[in-house]
Parts: sequence; C-alpha cells; structure tokens
Amino acid sequence: MVTLTFYNYKKGFGWLGFLAMGWMRLPLWLNPEITFWKLLGVGQPGFKPQGDGRQWAVLIVWKKKSDKVYWWQKILQAKAEVKSFQLLPLFGHGLWSGVDPFAHLKVEPTPDSKIAVLTRASIKWSKAKLFWENVPAVADDLNQSFRPEFTAGVGEIPYIRQATFSVWKSEQEMKNFAYQHAAHKKVIEMTKQHNWYSEELFYRFAVVRHEDTK
Repeated sequence: MVTLTFYNYKKGFGWLGFLAMGWMRLPLWLNPEITFWKLLGVGQPGFKPQGDGRQWAVLIVWKKKSDKVYWWQKILQAKAEVKSFQLLPLFGHGLWSGVDPFAHLKVEPTPDSKIAVLTRASIKWSKAKLFWENVPAVADDLNQSFRPEFTAGVGEIPYIRQATFSVWKSEQEMKNFAYQHAAHKKVIEMTKQHNWYSEELFYRFAVVRHEDTK
C-alpha cells in the first residue's frame, strides 16, 4: 500500500511542518514496515514552483498498511487539516532516487475505482527555465477544462525536484486530459526533444481510500 498525506497547517503554524521535514527522517528510516518514503513541500496552486509554507506532504510505501497511528503521525496532525490517499499502483515506470519504489506492488484495476496519477522528475538546472515557462498553460487548462477532483504540485527541492499528483473520477477522464490536451501533449514532446530530466517517474494508482479531516 502507498499513502500520500497532505498536511495543511493553520495560519501561524506552518513552522510545525517545516520542522517536521527535518526530524521525521529518523522515525521513517527506522520503521521496519516502510520500504520507501519522501518528505515533500507543496507548491502554490497552479503547479507553481514557489512553496506554500503552510502545506507539507509525506509519501510512504508500506510493506503492509494497518490502521495503526504512529506517534509521529499524531504530531504532524496537530494544528493541521489532513487529506490522505491510500493508493495501489496499477501501471507505471521510472526511477525515484535511483529505484522504482512501486514496481513490486502493481495490481489489476477495478472498473469503478478512482484513478490517481503521480509524475515526478529531477529537472536539469540548465533546462529549468524552459520547463517552467511551459507549465502555466498546462495548469490553467487542467483546472478550467478538465477539472480533476484534486491536484497538487509537490517536491523535494524547489524548481528542480518536482512532482505532480492528481485524482480523477475515472480512468477515462484522466486519459481525456493526457491524450487530448494540446498543451500537455506539447510538453511531452518537448520533454523528449530537449531532454529536460535527469531522472523521471510516472505512475497510475487506484484510490483505495480517501480521508479528509476538513
């Protein structure tokens, strides 16, 4: 099971998330039930590279997900609205920090499941300016014309280690955006042409559960 959890801190408490991005590394690293994890900043709306100081996210790949709530999760949840997605990988490829963290978890899709898409890349410094010049056209049309249920830009390092996460009502709606959206298709073509990334990953997931404390 994969979980991606967003913590949106109340005004004046964003520093709690900032501190957590430091000290949480140890309990995640020491947890024997976790095979892969990433602590992530969350960008401003519209997939902007600038971070939102009140929002943070945690991606975890579990050996076996239970309903146990760890002490560090309780600390993270204090003073924050929490939105969490439990995910099962359906299809994908690529590397994140040199490994494919989801390959061993792939399952067959169910017809009625919502679909989540995670794309992640390490952008070369020399290509960053050109990359970000092409993001606004994709982001604007995504939210105005296709309207996924949820979108967020996340990343490990602003501007160069970035990821996008989106949730769709169905696989067909997701495909309508991926294959019919002109700006999105242009970016894919430019990616191949200009060799923007030093490392990239793309995965589709079935959304098993969605929890929201808001």
